[in-house]
Amino acid sequence: MNTKNNHKHIRNIGGSLVLILVIVLAFSSCAPSKVAETELSAAPTEAAVETSLPTVLPTEAATVLPEPTLEPSPTATPEPTAVPSNTPVPAVELIDEGIEVWAIPQGAAVVTSISDLTPDSYRKVAEGYVKNDVMNLKVPSSSIVVEAHFNQAIPNDAQLKVYSFSLPSGAWYTAPITPAKADDTTGVFVINHNAMNNPPFWEITYHLKLEGAEGKVYWEQDLRLFKALPDTCWDGSLPHPVTLYCPNTDGDLNFNDYENFNPAALP
Repeated sequence: MNTKNNHKHIRNIGGSLVLILVIVLAFSSCAPSKVAETELSAAPTEAAVETSLPTVLPTEAATVLPEPTLEPSPTATPEPTAVPSNTPVPAVELIDEGIEVWAIPQGAAVVTSISDLTPDSYRKVAEGYVKNDVMNLKVPSSSIVVEAHFNQAIPNDAQLKVYSFSLPSGAWYTAPITPAKADDTTGVFVINHNAMNNPPFWEITYHLKLEGAEGKVYWEQDLRLFKALPDTCWDGSLPHPVTLYCPNTDGDLNFNDYENFNPAALP
């Protein structure tokens, strides 16, 4: 009886052991599947991360070119030394027909600055003219103007000098040059002396020289100043060239002594 119970008890224990072993094996076979499933479920996340990253292409290695070999620069050929030109610098001189002489009418004044003085500044001027190599100019006048035209800038030291044949010692009148504003090759000399603007003669001749430094003469010519002749006086003579008085019977120049003085003698 006891023996049967013991065998039954042993069978029960063995069956329990077998059951426990089956359960353990079953559990061990299920655990890896869950881990694999966990790994598989995590795989898409890593794949998604990898997909979101930009694809980096491999960089090609830059080809390093060798440095060019520097060749020595050719030696510069020295420029030839400039030889001074033998072409002479033209001398300062008057151009052809570079002198004009004209007179401002008597009673008129210089209406503009001397540097702008031209014959067009007045309604009418007396113009000089050359006859038998002598410059002729009608007076009386307010001023006499000598206009000079040079081939280059007019020299600042140029002067117009007036010589008298009765005074051979030297010039008795000198006029400085005034360059024109519009053209530095042109200048004017203005003579403002009563002995020339209204000389006490019906005509008189002076000698003009346009001189520079150290006595250089650019131009020279005789200038004949003349007045229009009036009718003669009762004795056939000309009246006084300034007062226009005729001599009276006493031989003096008292105009009041001569009743029949010809008014045509007035300028």
